[in-house]
Amino acid sequence: MVERAMAAETLAPPVKVAVPEGHRLLHGDALGKTTRQELHLDDLDRSPEHVVVRIATPVVTSSFIRAFVGPSVRTLGYEGFIEKYQFDATRTVRESILSNARYARDDNDG
Repeated sequence: MVERAMAAETLAPPVKVAVPEGHRLLHGDALGKTTRQELHLDDLDRSPEHVVVRIATPVVTSSFIRAFVGPSVRTLGYEGFIEKYQFDATRTVRESILSNARYARDDNDG
C-alpha cells in the first residue's frame, strides 16, 4: 500500500503552459526571452514538476528557440531538459526545438 502511495506522488500531472497564440511566426531572441519570462521557465527549471509547453504556431525560428529554451538546457543539461520538458507542437517544431537544444548544449560545452 505504501508503494502505491509513493508511486502516485511521483506521477503528478505535468505543469501545462502555452506560448501565446496570435503569431504566424515565432522569431527572434527578443521574443524568445520575453516568452520565456511570461511562462516563468526559470522557475519551472527549478521545480520538480514535468512541463508540457503548447506551441500552436507552426513556424518557429532557431533564434527564438535558443532564447526560449537555451537557458533551460544550460541549467538542466540536455538530458535533464528532454526529461523535464515536452512540447505539444507540430513534429517540425519539436524537431527544431531538440536540434537547437543540442546546439545550446554543445555551445555550452565549448
